[in-house]
Amino acid sequence: MTPTPDDMLSIDFPLWIPPVALVAFALIWLFVSMLTATVGGWLPLARRYPEDSAYLGREIASMGFRSLRINFFGNYRAAVNLGVYEEGLSISVIALFRFMHPPIQIPWHAVVSCDYRSGLFKTLKMKVDADTLTFFGKAAQQIWVAYSKHS
Repeated sequence: MTPTPDDMLSIDFPLWIPPVALVAFALIWLFVSMLTATVGGWLPLARRYPEDSAYLGREIASMGFRSLRINFFGNYRAAVNLGVYEEGLSISVIALFRFMHPPIQIPWHAVVSCDYRSGLFKTLKMKVDADTLTFFGKAAQQIWVAYSKHS
């Protein structure tokens, strides 16, 4: 017996698949976020420099959706919000990636060294303890200006 076109259109789709797929996606998302935070270096840095109520002075610049690299594995492309202050730097990730990524507040006195490269691609490599944070573009320039005034 040959199937008719009406038979081909009626597909029995199990109703449990969409909710299970949604839960699986959410669990994978949280796992990858946790892995990025721990292996990438965000979580250890956030434990050393948690955001608290310490006053960092007047806000110089606030930038959203910026890129940041922490050491080798922590790569956050257009996923970081930055606050540049007279006395330090505030870093947080956008809400979509917030799991296991508490905000970071780094005072300028904790910065071991800063290397700013201008030109076609502006970069700032900031050494904080044993970690290297690399900022790009306008964010690199704004952070360098604020850090230079402090040091």
